[in-house]
Amino acid sequence: MNNWQPGTTLNNRRYSIEKTLGEGGFGITYLAWDNHTIGTKVVIKTLNNRVQKLPDFDKFQKRFRYEAEQLKKFQHQNIVKFYHSFQEGNLYCIVMEFIEGDNLAVVVNKQGILPVQRALYYIQQIANALIVIHNKKILHRDIKPENIILRKNTQEVVLIDFGIARDFIPNQTNSFTQFFTDGYAPIEQYRRKHRPGEYTDIYALAATLYVLLTNYKLPNSIDRYHTQLAVHKTPLPKQFRFALKLIFKLIKKTGKQDLLVEPKKINTKISDRLNNAIIKAMEIQPEDRPQTVQEWLTLLQVKPQSLMSQISQVSRTIMSQMATLNIPGIKPLYQNSVKTFYQGETNILLIGTGILIFIVVIYIYSPKLNFSITSRPLSPQPITIPQQKPYPTIQPSKVPQPLPRTNIPDISQTTINYIEKKVDYTTLENLLSSDKFQEADQETLRIILSLVEREKED
Repeated sequence: MNNWQPGTTLNNRRYSIEKTLGEGGFGITYLAWDNHTIGTKVVIKTLNNRVQKLPDFDKFQKRFRYEAEQLKKFQHQNIVKFYHSFQEGNLYCIVMEFIEGDNLAVVVNKQGILPVQRALYYIQQIANALIVIHNKKILHRDIKPENIILRKNTQEVVLIDFGIARDFIPNQTNSFTQFFTDGYAPIEQYRRKHRPGEYTDIYALAATLYVLLTNYKLPNSIDRYHTQLAVHKTPLPKQFRFALKLIFKLIKKTGKQDLLVEPKKINTKISDRLNNAIIKAMEIQPEDRPQTVQEWLTLLQVKPQSLMSQISQVSRTIMSQMATLNIPGIKPLYQNSVKTFYQGETNILLIGTGILIFIVVIYIYSPKLNFSITSRPLSPQPITIPQQKPYPTIQPSKVPQPLPRTNIPDISQTTINYIEKKVDYTTLENLLSSDKFQEADQETLRIILSLVEREKED
């Protein structure tokens, strides 16, 4: 069946199609007039042509009807209003309110990064909507700027598109259809069977806040997960444990073990507390995130009254504060891709892995190498890892079981030992800390070759 054209009438001529609003992977939405209520616009959503041609169309139709059932449960100013549903031929249709305005992805692309208080005001509204949704034991599972609409001439935002929302039972493993949006979906959504929880929507909400404040694309969580595994699972002979410790400490110190760049490094107006709250909610493992929306709001220290009092001032000064920050070497979302933006952040991982592989090669082809490890620390001082400030937490009813993860030795208290033939790693450390990756490569090669040369001389 072809898309409905302007002028097409539906539901016994009650609705007249005006135009197509948008089409996604499964659904298509139309702007229509309600002829029973003169001058009232509505949104009609149904399954698109591609899905209608699938052999398992009935499964998608059932899923679509489920979306309508979910919307019926909610009466909240920040959740799109459901009016009713009807059958048109073999298609099930949902009628919803028409929200005039742009979604937040369009807002950010037009205006640039949002002022912190304005972004927090939007996020708080969606957080309040999520509390209502989660109280019904439902997950939205597709929170992103495109699914949040800013009502025209207001500062009110509305959450839309419950197409992949699902019921959930906390701490119980369930099977879920694998629909998600890269960058906003946490790692558990990439698994067909996982333990659902509020932390799934919390990750996506924090990712949305990240984009509102930076206007940058996000790395997807599965790539972040695999990158961390690559760092920690690199094999290394016992004779070279000192190099492993050095690399891990340098990686932790420079914060490059994760593809996710701290938002405050992009937007200097982001406070440490806000930065930490975003990063905490975007932890890879579900049990490391806040377990409820309210717990995350506590980390943000969101104060509704203060936000309300500031919003009028924000509105008056909005245009002067919207420009994207000019950070040397970094381009905004519309000028960049995930690959190019995170290339620099990945270099440190490649360097670290390269160092280890190079050492292993030397180990294999230079059997005469016999480094001994002493208990004396490098001079002047061993490298230490700053302790992160503890986060206030609210005791969850039950923390979900963690996903399988690799056992990683705790080296946080380890003193870096050195070989009897003293090697100065200060230059390498400084280069890595300064993000001078090419020079770090050359320094690494120089150190390793010098070690081999010394052994030959002996």
